[in-house]
Amino acid sequence: MAYKHRFLFFVLLVCILFTSCRTVPAEDDISKMPKYQSCGTGKIHIEFPESWNNKWDFIVPYDNVVQLYHAESYEKWGGGHLCTFARFTDDIYKECPSYEILKETDEAVYVIIYPTDVQFDPEDEQSTKEYLEMYNSIDEVIERVRFIN
Repeated sequence: MAYKHRFLFFVLLVCILFTSCRTVPAEDDISKMPKYQSCGTGKIHIEFPESWNNKWDFIVPYDNVVQLYHAESYEKWGGGHLCTFARFTDDIYKECPSYEILKETDEAVYVIIYPTDVQFDPEDEQSTKEYLEMYNSIDEVIERVRFIN
């Protein structure tokens, strides 16, 4: 049974880390967004601080998973992963190497998963600075996340 859970976790992790499906709002949609831009799925809604404007991107590989990226790093070399917000209905999240539980209900557990490797190009000073500023402000984003059961 433990093998099955590890295998499922591995498949989930690979899908999360290597998915290439991106959801980008159309230009008209961006201009209609409220003061703070936002993204989300049916169960997770995220509003971003103004300091993140025009610097972030996101991928929604599954209905209950939102991956956040530093847009410039992602576009240049496929890196830039800042964090992933996810909703789990089982305990497979415990297999993640770096996570934090943000909310627990009878139906689900909501977690943030952090990257465990370098996600910026150290040779690009401007991009590195921007990525680190965003990464260091993730607590502001966590305060703005809403989970819907």
